[in-house]
Amino acid sequence: MVFDLGEVMRRKEERESARILAFEFAFNVRWARLVGDAMGLDGKTIALQVAERPVEAVFESLNADPHLVLQMRIEADRQVRAEHGNPEPYRMA
Repeated sequence: MVFDLGEVMRRKEERESARILAFEFAFNVRWARLVGDAMGLDGKTIALQVAERPVEAVFESLNADPHLVLQMRIEADRQVRAEHGNPEPYRMA
């Protein structure tokens, strides 16, 4: 049996990419929901729009206050990191 380091690295890259993309999507949905809720809108409806277009475009269409968007970005990051952990790739020792 031969150890194939290239295959191991490809599998690691696939897992890491999937994990990071899942984190990014969860973050954007949470961010959109928090901004929508803070603006007095239905946050879940706003969050659903993230699946169709970039989150920045959603905020632009809402004419969201940039200061509010930044505050909610920080809060979304805190919440999603608490749920999903650190999004940084795992290092191979």
